[in-house]
Amino acid sequence: MREQGEQSVLERATESVGSRAWFDQRVGDFNVDESLRTLGALAEGSAGRGFDTASLQVDAWKVQLTQLHAALQSLTSRHADASEWHLFLEYEIPRRQKRIDVVLLSPGVVFVIECKVGTPTVERAALWQAEDYALDLRDFHERCAGMRIVPILWATGGAFPTTLHEGTGLPTYAVGRLGLADVLAAEASNRSAPSDDSWDPAGWDHAAYQPTPSIIQATKHLFARHTVANLSHHYADNLDATVRAVVDAATAAERDGRRTICFVTGVPGAGKTLAGLAAINAIGGAREGDTRGAYMSGNGPLVEVLRAAIAEDSADRIGTKREAMRRAATLVQNVHEFIEEYGVKKPSAPPHESIVAFDEAQRAWDARKLGQRHKLLKRSEPALMLDIMERSQRPAVLICLVGGGQEIHSGEAGLEEWGRALRAHPDRWRVVASPDVLSGADSTAHHRLFTEQPPDAIEIVPTAGMHLNVSVRSPRAQQVAEWVNAVLSLDASRARRALESMDGFRLGLTRSLATAKQWLQDAGRDELRPGLVTSSGNLRLRAYGIEIAPEFLHACSLPHWFLAPASDIRSSAALELAMTEFKVQGLELDFIGMCWGDDLTVTKSNTWKMQRFRGTKWVNVKRDVDQRYLLNKYRVLLTRAREGMVIWVPPGNAQDRTRDPARLDRTAEFLEAAGVSFIDS
Repeated sequence: MREQGEQSVLERATESVGSRAWFDQRVGDFNVDESLRTLGALAEGSAGRGFDTASLQVDAWKVQLTQLHAALQSLTSRHADASEWHLFLEYEIPRRQKRIDVVLLSPGVVFVIECKVGTPTVERAALWQAEDYALDLRDFHERCAGMRIVPILWATGGAFPTTLHEGTGLPTYAVGRLGLADVLAAEASNRSAPSDDSWDPAGWDHAAYQPTPSIIQATKHLFARHTVANLSHHYADNLDATVRAVVDAATAAERDGRRTICFVTGVPGAGKTLAGLAAINAIGGAREGDTRGAYMSGNGPLVEVLRAAIAEDSADRIGTKREAMRRAATLVQNVHEFIEEYGVKKPSAPPHESIVAFDEAQRAWDARKLGQRHKLLKRSEPALMLDIMERSQRPAVLICLVGGGQEIHSGEAGLEEWGRALRAHPDRWRVVASPDVLSGADSTAHHRLFTEQPPDAIEIVPTAGMHLNVSVRSPRAQQVAEWVNAVLSLDASRARRALESMDGFRLGLTRSLATAKQWLQDAGRDELRPGLVTSSGNLRLRAYGIEIAPEFLHACSLPHWFLAPASDIRSSAALELAMTEFKVQGLELDFIGMCWGDDLTVTKSNTWKMQRFRGTKWVNVKRDVDQRYLLNKYRVLLTRAREGMVIWVPPGNAQDRTRDPARLDRTAEFLEAAGVSFIDS
């Protein structure tokens, strides 16, 4: 067999089938005389992946390859060891719909190069693109652990001096046409020769790459007959144990003929919704012919979007969109409609489902709220749910997913109501519970299932696996939640400390809506989805051209807003609609523009001024419970972003008493003191 250096480019390209890169080669073998063959390999790789390679792209590759060859020649003339480095062109990031123009792999360091052919200047969006690709490799690529990642924006039409931009996570070089070789050479001075057995470019190329998917991506993945372990190492570490614990409890229920209720808790962003979906998928519900399991939520928008996502993803496999929607509606249900069906319309009939995952179970309605909707019903939803499931012809399994600190509706019964309902049936249910549910911890906002000693007849099985202890909404979700809690506590110094560990999460502040939108447009590349959100009480947003009246938002398609591509004017990426906490709770975007409202502003004495709009004026929110709901609205909104957030605090208008600029100014000043930098300059 010939040595690698003796192979032609096309032979090397053929041999690397299965590589994530469209083309890869040892740096010392990269020959300008074969650049056109390299170009052919790239075009072939493009066609093989279903891309239509336009002539503009081919022309750009010609320029890129010529200049890249010159830079690598300059590098190897100064550092001969660099000839052993490895070059990857058009390196695909799995499941993220991204391709890195150039990855240059050396022992201990990975260069991530975003090439903008012909561009003469440094653009913010391009800098972020290079940094984002580098962060993706750092956070999700198995072989990048412990390696230095160096992002480089290469503007081939520029003649500016090389600059190093301190971003949110990784310092990013910006180089012009002739600057790339110098940066590579400078970094090469600190690199050692590839002399040990750990140097393995092929192994690096094929190493596990496991990005954290959004709840929508994860739901599609699960109901395409995958398991939770396929999603990512972050999810597998966290969710696998919990899903196994729930499956074990369900298996024991079937074996013993004993009704079982599970209580699952988790830290902010831990993936409780995904745990419920995965448990239903694992026990029964997503499999052909087994429809005894269903995921249920009282969050109507969440149900609507998840159904649409499952149907959109499965229509081709099932046959028709209509059938896909029918199956999705069976798998994902509105819990209020389920309780109405078997509590009012069929009060003695056994339910079809014997396994139910009840998301945000602590937000089930109390007897008063349920009675307002159905006069015949005099009990709470927890009590009715237990009664309904007891009619099941198979041993019932009820999986209660419990959170805390995001209650935004009146009439929510709370975790304690489940304890009261279980007390009424002390010998009918086995309780398999997270320790947090029993002790009252941060994850449940210190609420407990039983406020006093439960009856001895209730079998309680504390199970550590029922608690999700790792935040997986994004690699930085826990730090974001800590920052938000500090902000809502008006603790600027604690908020700044939380930001110190929020590596890679973009956070900006502006007083201009146009600036906020431009920031979001710069951030929203590839499959990254931006969108505007605001408090439902921010009714004076109308003065800035954004309407959020309920009747207006009800006419908008939420599935289109969350699922449609950026080219669709109904998409969140169009930045024409701001969705409220009622529309986005339980869901997420990659980047959000948080439109701050006059309903929550900072006073001169550093307290929150809490208001609601009535007629033509603001009135104070006085009741403690209503104040808590208002803070929770902002907690929900400020934790919807996976990758970054820009906060727009409107300027107000001194001529309009409903938009007091002084209160808004104080709010912006506090957010700046809490560590958020202005982006206007």
